[in-house]
Amino acid sequence: MDALDKALRVKGKNRLADCIEKNSQKAALPYSRELNTYSPARPMEPEMRNAFRRELERIGENNIEAILQSLERRRILQTTPHLGATNTARMLTINWLSSLGVPVGEFYVAGVYSQIPFSNNSRPGRINMKTEAVNLFPSSMQDDLVFRSKIPEKLPEVVKTLPEALKKFLPEAKPGDSYTKWALQTCANIERKILKKDNLVYLDINEVIANYLEEIKGKPDHPMNKLKDEENLFATFAVLLINHFKCFGSFRQVEYLPVYQERLARMEILQGYGIERVPTANLTTGELAEPLCPADLVTLGREFSPDPNMLFGELITNMMTPAWLAEHI
Repeated sequence: MDALDKALRVKGKNRLADCIEKNSQKAALPYSRELNTYSPARPMEPEMRNAFRRELERIGENNIEAILQSLERRRILQTTPHLGATNTARMLTINWLSSLGVPVGEFYVAGVYSQIPFSNNSRPGRINMKTEAVNLFPSSMQDDLVFRSKIPEKLPEVVKTLPEALKKFLPEAKPGDSYTKWALQTCANIERKILKKDNLVYLDINEVIANYLEEIKGKPDHPMNKLKDEENLFATFAVLLINHFKCFGSFRQVEYLPVYQERLARMEILQGYGIERVPTANLTTGELAEPLCPADLVTLGREFSPDPNMLFGELITNMMTPAWLAEHI
């Protein structure tokens, strides 16, 4: 761990190094409980609540009122993943770790990011598996945005060729329907089964933000009407920080989100919002020693039961090998 700390600090990743140094010797379950402990200092704006409601309705989620009440109370979001039909092994590990400490009766909500092209290295238009990734989209769409994309003719044809053990988790796919809705439902179906939890909610955070910006149009003095044309990622987190959301994030987010927070907290139009009080270094990342994708697990009929007493540092060192550091840091 000392060598990793030194490598990160040489690269100027001091916030990431600090997070690892502070938390690496904590077991996964108590670390997750710590992450899931938070009391927001401000109520959620009605416009934010309506924005979440519209997205939950769009994706056909059940228990909408209960989810909204949980979001109001907890004000916690997992914001690491990019939107796709199936997660990678690392994203499954992140969701396992992050959801371990969610209190009984509450919801674990992942606000996944869709403002990426299909060529993104998270492979948002593929069924991710350890040995292969099954492409659901034609190559002509690889530069298209995932956000508000439609199901292509190719997708239902590819689905027919998938193993039955996997296909049973996939909703019906009709060309021209929303791909993001289909993908979010697929991801939720698979990971609720693997993690044995029915309180997992996957939604498109970019849809939520778009809804929110529509909701505040009638309030010309609202600060986000002056910030809405900022770069998309910055504007997304501006909305979440204004509403005091504690956002779990991976190795990149714990570096840039505190910078966003400092910038926002200095803005005159945001004085009085208490943005500086929101925790922004909430590291959730890592891999298991045998990394398998969710699609692998359901296809093979494998159980997923990591030890909740394993150290967070083990997840870190499984992932942050010298080769990984050379590629990502």
